[in-house]
Amino acid sequence: MPGYAAGWYLVAFEKSLGKELSPAAVGARRLLLVANRGTVRAFNADCPHRGAHLALGGCLRDGRVVCPFHGYSIRLGARAGEKLSVAEYPTLVAGGMVFVRLSEGHDHGWKDQAALLDGGYWCFNGIEMTVQAPMDLVIENAFDRLHFRSVHGIDNEEFDVTRGPSDELEVNGTFHIPIRTTRPNESMQKKPTKYWGIAISPGLAMTELAGDVPYRIITGATDQPDGSCVVRVTVAFARSACAAAPGPEFVEPLLQYFRRGLEQDRVMWESRAEGHAPCWMPEDESVRQFQGFCDTFRN
Repeated sequence: MPGYAAGWYLVAFEKSLGKELSPAAVGARRLLLVANRGTVRAFNADCPHRGAHLALGGCLRDGRVVCPFHGYSIRLGARAGEKLSVAEYPTLVAGGMVFVRLSEGHDHGWKDQAALLDGGYWCFNGIEMTVQAPMDLVIENAFDRLHFRSVHGIDNEEFDVTRGPSDELEVNGTFHIPIRTTRPNESMQKKPTKYWGIAISPGLAMTELAGDVPYRIITGATDQPDGSCVVRVTVAFARSACAAAPGPEFVEPLLQYFRRGLEQDRVMWESRAEGHAPCWMPEDESVRQFQGFCDTFRN
């Protein structure tokens, strides 16, 4: 497992949290999510006494967590000189998504982006699935130009990857999206559509397709201790373009389309040769830029 130790990660949908305590993970980093009085906070889930998982059977009492193993009262938030305390991680809740940052640095503009999502978009938390692949391979998809054509049948051009204003990794390009027609014997048309995306961490990306109804796709992937990763996808529509929240008759087919795309990708992700040394081609430069970006988040 790569051992990423920094950056923002989408660790849960708010609707999936327990009443008070919920477990989460980013790789080997086990997390305790505490929902209380309309807020969500994140802490190290390992009890300092004997390493029990505080979210699995623990309970909240007087602002502390009672460990399910030996009953010790654990302070939420590390304090010098207090052995029975656990560290807290920065947390954001936006658009029904819970984001945790594993370090003080590596924000890459996500605080501002999350605030924009929360106030300016209709967000639909639509997909949560487990994949037997590392999270960075999932997020890499947004920067893998060649796979769009060969896996999904989407031609593209002007696929430029640069660093954004907050040092996030940014991609700009043009997709030629297949458009189905209802006229008999008429061939499928392809409509040029602007594509934009940013990677915030090895496990978090946001992309946008600027069609007739522009929308953003927030994709989070978090490694699990067993080597799999959990993929979560949210679709967001700008309130400036949609006066009212789009109905299920519009949102559900779009989510089904993305789920089919993920299933197509899953075949590629889960069948790769483990430990394979790539034979890089010139067209892979955008992927190599993403991998270099990921290297800055390692231990």
